[in-house]
Amino acid sequence: MSAMKEEHVHALIARLESMKDEARELLRGDEPPGDEPARDPDERAEAQRLEEIAEGRRETTHDALSAIEHSLERIRTGLYGRCARCGCAIPPARLFALPTTTHCTVCQAILEAG
Repeated sequence: MSAMKEEHVHALIARLESMKDEARELLRGDEPPGDEPARDPDERAEAQRLEEIAEGRRETTHDALSAIEHSLERIRTGLYGRCARCGCAIPPARLFALPTTTHCTVCQAILEAG
């Protein structure tokens, strides 16, 4: 792990745990709608549109939960705060802004540039 102060690490762990709880709560509250059939084509189309939106939200939330759990694992193994690409320390300000980031700004820019 990078040379972050212990209180910063504890604050990041608390934030990640809070984010994990929020993601799990979203998944619990976003169950697929019941099997009540839509009566007309417009209702069916609207029900399908709403289900597609909900599915996208569930997928995004699952991805976020996976990133959170990965970050917590990186903390446990001592890899958190180090860029997964170049190994450099990720600045604490970046970690506080994006606690699930795994790349420094230089490597992130390279990855985004393709």
